Amino acid sequence: LDGQVTTVAGGRGDGRDDGPYALAKLSLPQSLVERADGTVLVWDGGSSALRSLKDGQVRTVARISPPTGPVLPKDANTSRYPDHSELAIAKDGAVWLAETSTHRLYRLDGDRLVAMAGTGEPRARDGEAQLAALVAPSGLCADGDGLVLTEAGTGSLRRYAAEHVTTLLPSPGGGYADGDGHAAHFARPWALAQDAAGGLLVGDAHNRRIRRVHEGLVSTVVGSGHAGPHVGRADDTDIDAPWALAVGADGAMLVLDAVTGRI
Repeated sequence: LDGQVTTVAGGRGDGRDDGPYALAKLSLPQSLVERADGTVLVWDGGSSALRSLKDGQVRTVARISPPTGPVLPKDANTSRYPDHSELAIAKDGAVWLAETSTHRLYRLDGDRLVAMAGTGEPRARDGEAQLAALVAPSGLCADGDGLVLTEAGTGSLRRYAAEHVTTLLPSPGGGYADGDGHAAHFARPWALAQDAAGGLLVGDAHNRRIRRVHEGLVSTVVGSGHAGPHVGRADDTDIDAPWALAVGADGAMLVLDAVTGRI
C-alpha cells in the first residue's frame, strides 16, 4: 500500500452489468473474500448475486433467485441498518455465504449457491442443518472445521459443523452485557473476524461496540457505546455501526463504520 485509494471496479452507478472493471456495475456490494488463486469474490446484495473479479473482468458466478427484500420491518430503531450478508472461506477452501434476507447459509458449488442450513423460516432452532432454522444470519467466519455465524435477528452466535447447527452463545432479548456465555448479551451483531489467538471479534451494531469471545467469555474491546467522531483510548472511542471487521498480519484490527464512513 502506498497511501493512495483507487477504484478497482464499479463506481458507474447502481447496476448488474458484467464486463471490464471500468464498465462493470455493482449494486449494494456487502462483503468480499479472496480465494487462493487471487480471484476476489463479492456478494452483491442489490442483485442477490455472487460476483467475481479476476483478470480485469467482473463476472456473475451464482445468484439467489428471486431476489428478496429486507427481513425486518424498517422502524425507527432499524431503518439505519440495512441487510448485511457476509462471505467466508472455510479451512478446506470452500466459499460460504450467510445470507440475511433468506435466513440461510449457502455454499458455492460450481455455478450454484447451495443452501446448506436454514429452512428459510425466521426462527432459532438447532439440529440437523437442513431442519435447523436461522434468523437473519449476518456475520460469518471460519472456526476450525466449522463456521460461526452471528444472527442479527436474535443477537445470538450460532455454529455450523458436521452438517448440524448449534447455538454457541444465546442472546435472548438482546441488550448489552459482558461475562460468560449465559450472562452475555448482544444487540444486532453484524460482522465477525478471528484474531491470532483464536478469539472471535464481533461487531455489535446496536451496542456500538466491538466484542471479543474467547474460551466462553465475552468482553468489550473497543467502543464507548455512543455514536460520534471521537477516536482515542479503546474504551472511549465512538463507533456508530461496525459493518465489517478484519485483522491484519500485524494483529491490528480494522473496523468499517457504515454510518460515519470511516475505517
